[in-house]
Amino acid sequence: MKMLHENIQLGQTRKKFKPIKRNPIDIFLLALDSIRHISLILIPDVIYAKAHEHRWIGHKSYSLTTSASTFAMPPRPPPRTSPTHFLCIPLVTASSRSQLSKSLASFKADVTSPDSFAIPSDAVRPLGTLHLTLGVMSFPKNEGVEKAVEVLQSLKPREILSTVKPLSSITPLAGPASSTPEKPLSLTLRGLHSIQPAQKATVLYAPPIDPDGVFRGFCEKLRGVFQEAEVMDNEDRPLLLHATIVNTIYVKGGRGKKGPRMTIDARDILDRYDDYVWMEDVPVEKIAICRMGAKQIEGVDDQEYEVEAEIDF
Repeated sequence: MKMLHENIQLGQTRKKFKPIKRNPIDIFLLALDSIRHISLILIPDVIYAKAHEHRWIGHKSYSLTTSASTFAMPPRPPPRTSPTHFLCIPLVTASSRSQLSKSLASFKADVTSPDSFAIPSDAVRPLGTLHLTLGVMSFPKNEGVEKAVEVLQSLKPREILSTVKPLSSITPLAGPASSTPEKPLSLTLRGLHSIQPAQKATVLYAPPIDPDGVFRGFCEKLRGVFQEAEVMDNEDRPLLLHATIVNTIYVKGGRGKKGPRMTIDARDILDRYDDYVWMEDVPVEKIAICRMGAKQIEGVDDQEYEVEAEIDF
């Protein structure tokens, strides 16, 4: 009887225990705490902290539906608009045309030959497109173009050049710079480089020869003027001065809508044209703002970029 009485009391005691009621947020937090210990499931710390920060207060707090907005990731920044214009130093001038025309024609005949490298002829850039880009600009619906043109027209290139010191004059081991008369700024293009690894190249370019760093310093100062005027983006990468000679993006069918861009193994080409002179001692004549997208020149097998504005050096 005593054991039966104890069992009855125990049964009665058990009946007094009721299921613990938990609100949906507490259940969500318990689940969140559990799965954070599973290494294969990653929960950002921000979401975890926010979840505990916005717990139910009393019985009048958030529902699961409304609290979900608390954990939403911040909206993505709007995509950058595509460049519409670029600041450049045109390379095809009255004094350079003869040299560039001959060197580019000889190069194209060689690399496109089936007996040589058999590069598609469309990959070699037309003569009239050769330039050195200093920076790109974006003016949707042409808004801001006038300001960029005003900045260009306000430039005084020779004054800017006079502020650029040769590398030899600022090297501690070098003696004082000679007081020779100021020489005109001239360009020599020599050699051929690849922007990508040579065995999977898409862009080959000719670099300007600039042993004392004056030309590069001059170009960086020009770019700085446009960046300070807020008509050109401040790019974190250093300025790479290059005249594009080959670009496979222009090959018909070289880049499908979903397929990879056409690449070439350019190692032998780079070796052959490592010391190739494209033009030599050509004076810089103009600085220009051009529109993106080269256009065919009517009646001539050549292309060029539309000039928005330009100034003489």
